[in-house]
Amino acid sequence: MKFYRNRTTIKTNIFFSLLFFFFFLLLSLFHLILVSKQPPTAATKKSQSYSVDLSLPSEDKLIDPTNFEKFLLENIKVATKKNNLGTAITVSTKKEVITVTTSIPFAKRYLKYLVSIDLLFY
Repeated sequence: MKFYRNRTTIKTNIFFSLLFFFFFLLLSLFHLILVSKQPPTAATKKSQSYSVDLSLPSEDKLIDPTNFEKFLLENIKVATKKNNLGTAITVSTKKEVITVTTSIPFAKRYLKYLVSIDLLFY
């Protein structure tokens, strides 16, 4: 003997399941609207500063700080292009300390690489 449900119970079950589905759909849409109306957080630009102390190599006359600054200005790549520093990267010297200040992502390893390349020419 098979058990058959009443047609009205089947209709009410379908109705309530659709009602819950649309309720959760509307709830998720309102959540997306509320989240998107929040003010965006401002991304802060962090400037990084690296310094290279050339006091010992310049005393031994291995390297000249002014020539090294010129070398850095010519060889630092920004967006895979040399001589493309613009305002993103500044190179300055104070006596025998060279300071590289960047407002874009810049790896310290790349600066070490450039120092080693310049030392190969001497």
